[in-house]
Amino acid sequence: PHLAWAIFQDREGGQRFFFGSVHLVPPEKPDSNTVRSAEWDQLIAHLSDPSLTQGLPVVLAGDFNSPRGGARGANLAAQIHLPQMVTAGFGDTLIGKDQDPSDPNLLVSTARALTTANAQCASFNGFRVLQTCDDQTDPATEKIAQDIDYVFATNALVVKSWELVLDLDPLKNWLGTIPSDHNLVRTTITLPGVTG
Repeated sequence: PHLAWAIFQDREGGQRFFFGSVHLVPPEKPDSNTVRSAEWDQLIAHLSDPSLTQGLPVVLAGDFNSPRGGARGANLAAQIHLPQMVTAGFGDTLIGKDQDPSDPNLLVSTARALTTANAQCASFNGFRVLQTCDDQTDPATEKIAQDIDYVFATNALVVKSWELVLDLDPLKNWLGTIPSDHNLVRTTITLPGVTG
């Protein structure tokens, strides 16, 4: 139901970028799927408007309440809108622009980010402790989890890493206190003109 945004400027190099935080309607009412889809349409229109983004690189993060691959019955917003985001110029920082971002069979091994941590884990936890991530033992076959939280960035930006921030034991059980009903998604993105 909201998009909050600001223009940020790097203190060292002076590079400016547009950052937005999104929360789309949760699946609590009969019309939630329709409303969420309309919200995502409106979001893409706003991001495509240079009077809002000032033509700057865009980084957008938040709770889209839309699992990749259309899980949870009729909630197809991600299947429809993830490809539209890439076409509009804003790729999923985990997947990038060269794969179908709505494919439910995406593998961690084919993720775009050079360093990808815990991509097989769910981003929503519902304050439930003693959860575990996918228990597949071969990292090359681990499927990317059905997240509802995403970080998008202008397709031309370099994404150096992507991480779902979790403390896991060797069996991938979640450890520690669960401070939120969502797990933090962190990315490292390089702005134009920045080296290293």
